[in-house]
This record gives sequence, C-alpha cells and structure tokens, in this order.
Amino acid sequence: FRLHTRFMGSTAAQQLTLVCAAGFLLRVCVWAFYGQTSSIGFHHPVKSFKRITEALFLDSAGLSPYGAHTFFQPPLVLAPFWIPAQLWQSSSGYSDVLSLLWGRFVFAAADVVTAVGLAKFTRAHDRFHFTSNPGAAAAALYLLNPINVMSCNALALDCLYRPILAFGLLSAYEGSIVAASLLLAVGVYVDLANLALFIPTCILLAQSRQYMEGLLTCVAHGLLFAVFLGQLWYISYAMLGDSWEALLRIYATQHSYTDFTPHWGVYWYFFQQMFSDLRSFWVWFLNCHACTYALPLFCRVHVLPSAGVLLYTLYLGVGTMLAPYPSLADVAFYTTLAVLGHPAYVAGLKVGFVCTYTGFVLLFLGPVFYLSWVVSGTGNANFFYFVTLAFNMCQVWFLKDLLVQAIVEARAVEKVLAAERAVQEREEEEREAEEARRRAEEEARAEKQAAEEQQTGRRGPRKRGKIFFTRD
Repeated sequence: FRLHTRFMGSTAAQQLTLVCAAGFLLRVCVWAFYGQTSSIGFHHPVKSFKRITEALFLDSAGLSPYGAHTFFQPPLVLAPFWIPAQLWQSSSGYSDVLSLLWGRFVFAAADVVTAVGLAKFTRAHDRFHFTSNPGAAAAALYLLNPINVMSCNALALDCLYRPILAFGLLSAYEGSIVAASLLLAVGVYVDLANLALFIPTCILLAQSRQYMEGLLTCVAHGLLFAVFLGQLWYISYAMLGDSWEALLRIYATQHSYTDFTPHWGVYWYFFQQMFSDLRSFWVWFLNCHACTYALPLFCRVHVLPSAGVLLYTLYLGVGTMLAPYPSLADVAFYTTLAVLGHPAYVAGLKVGFVCTYTGFVLLFLGPVFYLSWVVSGTGNANFFYFVTLAFNMCQVWFLKDLLVQAIVEARAVEKVLAAERAVQEREEEEREAEEARRRAEEEARAEKQAAEEQQTGRRGPRKRGKIFFTRD
C-alpha cells in the first residue's frame, strides 16, 4: 500500500521511469530464472537471434554471413551486434557469454524504447482517458504484456523493429517530416511489408495543414523517404561487395515462403502441400494480397479525424496476418496500438470477449498440439494447423469489428459533413438570391432613372412666361 501511494503521488515522468525499470527488470528475471524461451510461437527461425550469432561466427571466420543460407536479414541489422563482437574477440574465453549478455541487453532495451515511444504517442494522441497518467499506463500495457515479455526472452528480431514503428508513428503524428521519413525508410529497409505504412504516415503529416500545404508535405515526405531508403540500400550494396543481386536475394528470400518451419502463420502448411508448378503464382499473389487493402481502407475511413492512426493500426494488423513469417510479438504490438489509439472502438467491440478468451486458450493449446505432433508423435500437423487457423480467425474478427466501429463513425462524420455542406450551400444560395435581388433592384432603379431622363429630354426645356407689372 505504501508503494502504491508513493507511486501514485509521484510525477508522470517518475511513474513512466518506474514502469520502464520494472519492465526491464522483469525481462532480466525471466531470463535468469526461466532461461531462454524456445516455444515456436514467440519466434521464428528466420527472425531469431540464433541466426545472427551464426552470421557473426561466419564473419569472424572470414566468410560471408550469408554463406550458410540461414541469415536473411539486411546487412545493417548486424551492426548493433557486429561492433561489440569485434571488440570482444580478444577475450576469447568470454566472447560468447559477452555476446549473449549484450544481445539480452539490446532486446530488453528495445522493448523499453518501444514503450517510451508508445507512452509519448498516447499522451500526444489524448484518447486514453482511463487513467490520470496515460503515458505510464501505455508503457505498462506494453511492457507487462506476457506475450511481449516472452517474445523478448525468446530473442525474436521483431522486438528490435518495434521501436522503429513506434517512434515513426509518433514523429508522423507530431508533424516531423524528416524523422518520420527516416524511420519509415528504416522500417521498409528491414521489412518491405512496412511500405503500406506510407499512406497513413502521409495522412498524419498532412492532417493539421491546409490542402496545398498538406499536399506539398506529402511530396516532401515521399522525396525524403526515397532518399533515405536509397542511401540505406546503397550502403548495403557496398557492404555486399557491390552486388545488387545479393541484396535482392535477401528480400526475395524473406517473401518466398522457403522455410516450412511451423509457426503461427497460415502459409507454412499451404506451401508444404502445394505442387511446385503453382508455387510462383501463389508467392506473387499472396505477397500482393496484403497491398490490395491499402487503397480501399483509405477511401473508406479517410474522413475520420484520427484516420491516420487507425490506418496505421489496420495496416499493421493485416500485414501481420498475411506475413510469410509472423510472430506473436507482431500481434501484441498492433493490438496494444489499437487499445491506445482507439480505446472507444476496442471497448465497443461486439466480439471482443470472444476473441480475447479464444485467443488466450489457443495460445496455450498451440504449444501442446505442437509438442504432441513433433515430440511425442501422438498427433499430426493438422492439430497445430487448426490452432493457427483459429488464432488467425480471431484476428480477422478483431480487425473486422474494429473496422466496423470506424465505418459507423465515418458514416456519422459524413452525415455531419453533408449537413454542413447543405447548410453552406443553402446560405450560399440565399446569399446569391439576395445579391441577384439587390442587383435587379439597382437595374430597375437605373432603368427608371434613365427613362425619366429620356422623357425629360424629349419634352425640351420649359418656356418661361412673361410677367406684366401694372400700376394701380
């Protein structure tokens, strides 16, 4: 009780600091007492820290990090780990331990930075009114989420990419063109699916500006984004030995569904059972499928005052469901963003309880069915695949209900705007009618005056009569 009283009596910045420290210590304690999470749901081999350690080992041996065909991330992703690895090569007995400790610190710090970005965004957005300190509540909602804690403990690379998206949203909401363009370029550099976030970023940058100023802002954002992304790609091109083909191969491998390791997505089983003749068609179709929702969603909800934040959340959700190698960290991030950005929508979900309850049940059933299939051999792939299908169906229900809430509000806003336009048109018509009446009166008065002057000119001047004076 004393701790609670002291916490509630502290300032907003102090509360946020305490929440971030508690989240960091929680991750350290989970790793110290539980060890690294190896569950398939919290990370995928393509996006795991183990692939980074393998790439660093190949690099230390004088070989290409991509020589073993296990590491499929852009080369700059290795930078936070390659520099300390070079410094610790002298201490050969402790290099592996120091690299692991440094990796733990980087992943935990990335989660804390993401929480700070979400806290600042929540305070700026000012929609989360359930507490007196929305920033600390947002940080606690993210840092104390068990899925985020276990994903960080599993060293999933998605945890490293969350700060880019969180601060990219914050920069766009605050109208910082350079920062938003840079962070979006970095986000697209690590994952091409984030290119769909270009539209909501433009909306957020232009929402507080006039039409022409907003249009120029979007053009400037596009140019800066292209410049920053081009620079990142050129640096990677130089690091890969002046080979564009190697860089293209990295992104192609990320989206070609070549790794059939079971995960929480829906395509690993699909491509396992597919004939090789149809593979190229479905790879192109499924990668383009996620992009087809960008323009229709924008056309439907662009009238909302918070359309940019809503589209940012919806695009992340759709991209997570249709991603080649999704993880639970992606699901936890966009659901947290939905709660912080649109708490009224989430509170009004018709299937919110069903989705939440079913999702948590499936999170426990997934590892059980996976172990019964892979370890004990008492099940088969259909068991685990059924769980993944049901889990993705819960996501579909959640996003559909969220979109329905937004469409209802968009229709109400359209009705209000239509009524305002009707009032303005009526006032304009009345003003034009009054102007026409006044102009007609002036013309009639001018015609009457001209007619009188013309009639006076036709009669000629009046003749003066003679006056005779007589003497009495």
